[in-house]
Amino acid sequence: YRGAWFELTANIDLGGMEWIPIGFYRNSSQIHLDHIPAFQGRFDGNGKTISNFRLYRPDWSHMGLFGAVRDSEITDLTVSPGHVITAGETAGILAGSVQDSVIRNVAVAGALKTAGNTGGIAGEIADTVVENCTADHVAMDLGKGKETFAGGIAGKAAGSVISDCTVNTGDSLNARIQGGGYVGGIAACLRGGRILDCESGVAIRAEGTTGILHAGGIVGAVRATST
Repeated sequence: YRGAWFELTANIDLGGMEWIPIGFYRNSSQIHLDHIPAFQGRFDGNGKTISNFRLYRPDWSHMGLFGAVRDSEITDLTVSPGHVITAGETAGILAGSVQDSVIRNVAVAGALKTAGNTGGIAGEIADTVVENCTADHVAMDLGKGKETFAGGIAGKAAGSVISDCTVNTGDSLNARIQGGGYVGGIAACLRGGRILDCESGVAIRAEGTTGILHAGGIVGAVRATST
C-alpha cells in the first residue's frame, strides 16, 4: 500500500474475529524472518473507532492493529480491541513497530500480555513523531523472566518525538504496566529523542531475575544516541 490513502467513513466492529495485522508477514513461512512487508501509506481514521478484535499469538512478533509501519501517517483513529492482546516480542495496540512515520490524534485502550518490547501505541518507534495520542485504561504484563521494555506509549523509542500525549492505567487494582527490566509511563527506554508536554497517571511495576531494573513515571531509562 505504498503511497495509498485510506479514510474510514464509519466505525468498525470486527465481531471478535482473530485479526491478522495490517503490514505483516505474507505467509506463515516468514513468521520468524527479520523482514516484514510494512504498511507504507496514509491512514486517516476520520475520528472513527476500530474495535472488538482478538490477537492471541504468543509466538508471533510485530503484533497490533498494524504489524509494522514505515514511512506512513496514521491519524484521528481510536483502537479498542476489547480482548487482551497476547504476543511474543514487539507489540502494541496500534502497531508492533513504527519507523519514519507520524502518529497523530490516536487513542488506544486495552490490555497486552507479551514477552518483549511493548507499548500502548507501539512496541518500538524509530525516527517517528507521536503527537496528541492517548492510552486510556491501558495495562501491560510482560512477566519477569528477562529484560523487557514496557511503556505507556512506546516500549523503545529511538530518535523520536513524543509530545502532548496522555497515559493512564485506571484505578483497578490489576491495572498496571509491569515488566522485568525497563518500565515507563510514557516510554520504557528513550534513545536520542524527546518527550514534550506529556502526562502520565500510571501504576508501574518492575521486577525480574536480571538484577537490573529501570522504572519511572515518564521514562524508565534515557540513553545517549549510538555512535
